[in-house]
Amino acid sequence: MSLPITYDLRGPGIEITYKKGDLSITGDDVPTQHFQQDGEFVTAATEMGTEITAVLLSASRNDTKITLKLVLPDVVLKDTTRSDVTGAAIITRQFRDVLGGPPDVLQSYDVRPLTGSAASSL
Repeated sequence: MSLPITYDLRGPGIEITYKKGDLSITGDDVPTQHFQQDGEFVTAATEMGTEITAVLLSASRNDTKITLKLVLPDVVLKDTTRSDVTGAAIITRQFRDVLGGPPDVLQSYDVRPLTGSAASSL
């Protein structure tokens, strides 16, 4: 039986902790969030690993939506309880519903490389 894995990752201006069913995000220029239910974020197993999508801000003052896509590697810890990992956080600003009408380009992306650890947890 494999134990749940906890990911602790850091990148430029962002810190993320993820364990199945629990996602915490803090950062310099991203809204601090703590999601505790799978209904608050979506996970998908892909060839790239685990992809997690969460809405950080449903609408700013000008109706810009901010989402996070987190890409994490699949981890199977056999002989250790911890392993170094890398990942990526993609922060998307969506301008589709901006007050005054949308601009020509409807999204902008802020890609942040992440490094940290994956560890067995109870």
